[in-house]
Amino acid sequence: MNTDPIYTYRITRKVRTGGSTFVSGFFTLAAVACFALVPMIAGVPAGFLLLAVAYATDTKHARVSLCGQCGNVVVHTCTLCPTCRADLATEPRR
Repeated sequence: MNTDPIYTYRITRKVRTGGSTFVSGFFTLAAVACFALVPMIAGVPAGFLLLAVAYATDTKHARVSLCGQCGNVVVHTCTLCPTCRADLATEPRR
């Protein structure tokens, strides 16, 4: 029986955790309508505000750490993978 520990790296990835492409598209179209149809003094600030809302509703990402051995999600402070029991080293430098 091999009792040597398995060493692997913790891989950090950016994953999508939510957001709505439909809602973002709606606010983008509303912003374009504000730029085109509303007079310049009121339309430009309202259009930029709607573009900011569209960006905020579409980009909801989070960083998660994955075990390099089995690929399961692990906590950032974990030193041992709860699934495969691999010893997690820090991320390799590039």
